[in-house]
Amino acid sequence: MSPAPTIDIGPFLSQKSKLWKNDGIRSLMVLEDNPGMISLLSGRPNSSTFPFQSITLKLKPTLAGLPSATEGADPLTLTIENEELNEALQYGMTPGVPRLLDWLANFQTHVHKRVLDGSWQVHMGSGSQELIYRTCDILMNDDDFLLIETPVYSGTLGFLAALPCTLIEVNTDSQGLSPANLETILSRWDRTHPGKPYPKALYTIP
Repeated sequence: MSPAPTIDIGPFLSQKSKLWKNDGIRSLMVLEDNPGMISLLSGRPNSSTFPFQSITLKLKPTLAGLPSATEGADPLTLTIENEELNEALQYGMTPGVPRLLDWLANFQTHVHKRVLDGSWQVHMGSGSQELIYRTCDILMNDDDFLLIETPVYSGTLGFLAALPCTLIEVNTDSQGLSPANLETILSRWDRTHPGKPYPKALYTIP
């Protein structure tokens, strides 16, 4: 299979996101994994000072992949300790824990049959709303337009309204986003928004 074509994402990025630069100190964190390396980086406490010796989690049998009909099944117990616990409690790389990122990427290939060809990456966040906000913040400028379905997911209303862009509503029906209404908006764009750029992105829930 030939690799996916490379897309130049530069024109899609907001001016704000283009100002972000790699921090000189944090960019050196990857070197800490070298054997024998003595790190003098700021803000990383010695792992021997962490107050936890281990953390134990108990998963319900159904969540552990065991047959849900099994009566009296024991929960699955997971214990995090030693270096794994130190890694979990310590400041890490901005993209996330490398082993977890690799696991998630391999999960994509196993479940969704995506090919690890370097054309995509896994990005992590604390939840869907944070990741939606990050995406919008990376893309939208003051003079940009964002298409959103209406009604829209209520959890996004607060930060969508605060974005430095104009929101354009697209109707929905029993099947989801209305293709007819979307086509109407875009086909009349030059008349309804003369001299304005076409919408940069569409937010919808498939």
